[in-house]
This record gives sequence, C-alpha cells and structure tokens, in this order.
Amino acid sequence: MEDADPVETLFDNALQIEVSDDESELTNDSTDHTKYPIVTKIISGKILNHNAIKSTLTKAWKIPSKTHVNTVSQNTLVFFLDSEDDRRRIWSQSPWSFRGNLVVTRPWYPEDALDEVDLAKTQIWVQVTGLTVVFTNKKIAEKIGKSIGKFIQINLTSENQRWRRALR
Repeated sequence: MEDADPVETLFDNALQIEVSDDESELTNDSTDHTKYPIVTKIISGKILNHNAIKSTLTKAWKIPSKTHVNTVSQNTLVFFLDSEDDRRRIWSQSPWSFRGNLVVTRPWYPEDALDEVDLAKTQIWVQVTGLTVVFTNKKIAEKIGKSIGKFIQINLTSENQRWRRALR
C-alpha cells in the first residue's frame, strides 16, 4: 500500500472545512480598537523608515500616537484607526506627502483581501496659475483636468473666484 500524496490529503481536508455566514459564530474581541483600517503607501524609489512614517503621519493626521500600525510591505503600512470619522477625514483630505513623496491612502475593509486594495492611483488637485480671467472657467478646467487624467471637480463656486491667481 502506497502512502497518500500529502498535497491530495491537504486538498481533501480543505474541502471538508465548513464556513457559516451566521454572525453568532464569529468571535469579536471587544478590546480590539482596530476597527477602521486605512492602507497607506508612500510612492518612493527608496525604502523609508516605517517609524518615521508612522510618527509623521500620526501628527499630520491628528490621530493618537498610540495608533496601531502594521507593515505590509516596502513603504506600505496599515493604520488601524479608532473612528470611521478619522478614516473618512484622512482619505478625503488626500493627497498627503511624506518627505516630498506622494502618500496614497485607501480605506480598507478587512472582509476584502488586502492585496486587492488599489494603491496604483489617487486623486490629486491641480492648481493652474497665469490664466487670464477669460480662461478661468469650468470648461477650461475640465479640458486641463482631462488632459492629465480624469476630471472630478473645479473649485470655482462664485464669479469672484475667477479673479483669483489660480484655477484649482
């Protein structure tokens, strides 16, 4: 009698695992303060000091220095925030920078695979200076925005803003 193939045995055992959607079977650590993770990637050709990233971003984001942070990979960390409001605020105020490098942030919902969080692109705001008042309008802003990526919105809410130095 031959020994069973270990890979086949592992596969057969895996097929017998049952998972239930019943939330009553899920365990929840009530001391877990890591409910609102945000994935953060610093776009840089250099390997950066993760302690420096944590220290700088916790100050910039005005979150507690005791915030739990996990390193995912080179220049990619997950900050586990205490509140959804903090996560929403940090993400909505993007883009951020660290030592002149772009910081890409995305909320992460742990029911999704971490490696599926898209950190390849981010929203940025562009400021165009030197335009005459005639060219400071939504149509020109859309044309400029679409020439560099996807246009989202213009910060031009009143006629008086047309007289400012820049189109954003």
